Amino acid sequence: MKVTVEFAGQKKTATAGKDGKWMLKLDALKANANPQEMVISDHAGNRVALKNILVGEIWMTSGQSNMQWPAGKC
Repeated sequence: MKVTVEFAGQKKTATAGKDGKWMLKLDALKANANPQEMVISDHAGNRVALKNILVGEIWMTSGQSNMQWPAGKC
């Protein structure tokens, strides 16, 4: 079964395995704070729309008392 993903002007297709699992990679996107919609569909007409997707980076840090320092001082 073919699965198609449409997102941010890209349209990519993948083939699902017998177990129904599939994977595809989108081209790199620039950070964008405007909510976008991703549509996932198959050849049988099934369709799922994921809304309010944002593209960007997530930075996570952890530490102790030095967490209050700006990154340039570390």
